[in-house]
Amino acid sequence: LSGLVLGFAGAPSVNVCPNRNPTRSPARIDTSRLGEPMAKAASEADVLGLVEGIYEAGLAADRWPALLTRLADSFGARDAAFGTIGPPGLAWMCAPRTDPDYLQVYPARYHAVNDAWHRIVQRGVGAATTDRMVIERREFHRSLYYQEWAKPQGYRTVIGGLVDAEHGWRSVLTLPGRTDYGDDSVKLFTLLSPHLRRAVQLNRHLDRANLDRAALREGLARMTGVAMLVDAEARVVVMNETAESLVRTERVLRVTRGRLGAADRAQSTQLRTEIARSALGGLPDRGSSLELTGPAGTSIALQLIPVHHPGARRAPGAPATLIVAAGTPNPHDAAQRLRVSYGLTDAEARFAEEILKGDGKRAAAERCGISYSTARTHLSRIFDKTGVHRQAALVRLLKS
Repeated sequence: LSGLVLGFAGAPSVNVCPNRNPTRSPARIDTSRLGEPMAKAASEADVLGLVEGIYEAGLAADRWPALLTRLADSFGARDAAFGTIGPPGLAWMCAPRTDPDYLQVYPARYHAVNDAWHRIVQRGVGAATTDRMVIERREFHRSLYYQEWAKPQGYRTVIGGLVDAEHGWRSVLTLPGRTDYGDDSVKLFTLLSPHLRRAVQLNRHLDRANLDRAALREGLARMTGVAMLVDAEARVVVMNETAESLVRTERVLRVTRGRLGAADRAQSTQLRTEIARSALGGLPDRGSSLELTGPAGTSIALQLIPVHHPGARRAPGAPATLIVAAGTPNPHDAAQRLRVSYGLTDAEARFAEEILKGDGKRAAAERCGISYSTARTHLSRIFDKTGVHRQAALVRLLKS
């Protein structure tokens, strides 16, 4: 950026002081040519200030009006108008100094006949363009757009460019003025264009992230049981109302300084360890089960399901684990939890529950009403899905 600015501003001298705060002799832009409408000479510091303001607007869209006002002043323009147009039409437009009544009628009545705007856009992304480059002044001033919309506001000339284009959507910046824009204005617009483009892309990425989070919130809200998303450090990203109600009681689960934990300290450590394992890829795709207990015998069985996303490991706040409640545990629902955790069929889960009684395959088969051969097939598939290879190990898994 410094090199770009130096090349634009005419190689100002920069003295590096011991405190690393540079002092600069002002580098002025030649504004004598073509009646250049610069409101004031632009130094390197001025340009860097504009670039900083551009990225501030990229991070917070509500800062565009203030930035556009600064841009208008820097170009000596009457206003700076920034808009986004897509297949449905002009979707958004910000022009802080333009009469709101004129802005209201512009999309429907004058945008289609604004030939200068359309020809500027046709030159492509990053091409700084004045009206004189694309349309004869006499033709421009005869247009309906100029006579009824631009001229009454004192807009005689314009400089602008296509800032960004993606999937049929185009973002365009124009600066209407009174006098002609010269080469220095074109150079300044060209210098700022890539930063404006990145700011627009930042806005778009942040908007998509907010939409993704809104979709997650809506999806969790539609779940009837406890459901929440946490990041790698157990910070809550979003939870549904059922989860919020459970957390408010603080009987089993609680949120302390934004981090999910259990009422019991040891169980809280265990929960956060499992969440960290999930973020680091230490849990199987099916997740893991965790049973938490609280005072007076209250308890809840949680299913921790890893969210496979590259940002889960390195971005604070990125969803890493989906946590849902499997219900209140009791000795008779171990097979149900195995069905959820290991993908057992209903028949395999029922047979596993009978095996838990400990009187052998034949007795379990009789109670299920299946043949001994079918029982052996069920048991073999259960072993494959759970990763154990003996009945005793299966019983211990069912009881855990």
